[in-house]
Amino acid sequence: INLLTGTYDESTKGAVAVADAAATTAATANDSSVDIYANDVVTETLILLHRCGVNFMRTGQLFVEQLVQAVVIAVLIGTLFLDSDSGTTTGLDHRSSYIIFTIAFFYYTCLDVLPIFFAEREIFMREFASGAYRAVSYTVASEVVQAPFALIISLVYTAVSWWLVGMPNIAANFFFMVLCVFTVI
Repeated sequence: INLLTGTYDESTKGAVAVADAAATTAATANDSSVDIYANDVVTETLILLHRCGVNFMRTGQLFVEQLVQAVVIAVLIGTLFLDSDSGTTTGLDHRSSYIIFTIAFFYYTCLDVLPIFFAEREIFMREFASGAYRAVSYTVASEVVQAPFALIISLVYTAVSWWLVGMPNIAANFFFMVLCVFTVI
């Protein structure tokens, strides 16, 4: 084979044809969508659910800390805006301030989990890059494990502070506040 001109003599014509056929087959195989993951999405999610549950239980003190913080702040904010009268402008200001303080508190308490997030991020990036699992499987598993605990914190906080502030005894309003706190957590 003359490498400069790209020509070849008659004796190597058969070998080149075989090599071209092999290259075409390999290119066709590479173009088709090949699944690089060992398991399907459901199996990955179930495996990661177990792993996220174990990891969450290892950091159980974080949940207890968040629950204690929620109760203490609920009592503090509840007594700060104790029995706000809805018939006055001051009472309405107090109630709206209660909601703003609540959302701001839970927004900033989420910073407690940043060190855990950064530690897990390295592991996730390494395992995701190697094709161990999909990002969606990891995200779903992580959220499913953490959601019940976030709901407990939301319910406890709202149950403690809601009636201290003097908010109305309307279930829809109460659960809407629980939902607001839950989405911030």
